[in-house]
Amino acid sequence: MKNIIFLFVVLPCIIFCQISHYSVNDEKLTIIYNSTGPRTYLLSYPISGNSWSRYCLEYITKRPTAYLYPDYIQKIPFANGPLGYVFDVLQTDMTKDPIWKVHNRNDILRLKTYNPVREKLIFIVRNPIEVLIRNHPGLFNIDKENFFSVSHIQNEFSVYFDNIRIFDEWPSENKILIYYEDLISDIKSTLRKLCNFLNVDEAIINSFMEQYYSHVENELNLYNAQSRKTITKGNKAIYYSNSLSQEDLEKADINIRFVHPDLWEKYLKRFSSM
Repeated sequence: MKNIIFLFVVLPCIIFCQISHYSVNDEKLTIIYNSTGPRTYLLSYPISGNSWSRYCLEYITKRPTAYLYPDYIQKIPFANGPLGYVFDVLQTDMTKDPIWKVHNRNDILRLKTYNPVREKLIFIVRNPIEVLIRNHPGLFNIDKENFFSVSHIQNEFSVYFDNIRIFDEWPSENKILIYYEDLISDIKSTLRKLCNFLNVDEAIINSFMEQYYSHVENELNLYNAQSRKTITKGNKAIYYSNSLSQEDLEKADINIRFVHPDLWEKYLKRFSSM
């Protein structure tokens, strides 16, 4: 019982105290937001593994990760500020060029100076059925008949698919696609891909894996300190879609393939339920 209280009550309070000093006027944050080097973006639809990806990236690159716009750090510091402020084990160097968290095309377009020809894009994509159910306010109380209808896919879920188009349009030499499911099932190979893309020595992976379960616990506690709690604890890539029947899953696949045949074929076919 004492361990449970520490993990879910005491530790989140400690984490909150650690990052409650976040301020856009903080000297380290000023350095980050004044960075002039070519940007690296970490793009994902919400709840697609962005937090775990940022944790891993800060460890292997020692670069800070943060939401592209500093006002968001004051709004939700848990989710948007450099994780090196919270976890010393990351050894984040706040003077290095940051990796910018973005969730949609507007996040990037607000910059006006973004340049895909010289800037890198890391794109995290998760099974569309899983992530769209997870983001729904009702979660398991969805309208199964219409949730993955053609009109919903075209309108309610447009950002998810537009993010894939951002990746598709980005110059091939400056982008990398990471599947959330691979972050869960094959972390070493996924980190190796990121190291190669970002010109990082792969030797760092060994030290990461030596403390792997400690890193997972750090991230879960940070995530649980937010308003949204983890349900799967990062152990299951497939969970939310289990609430749908096989018939519902197949209908969802058919409608996604109908609306976005090119994206399905190039990026989403691996998630087929048929």
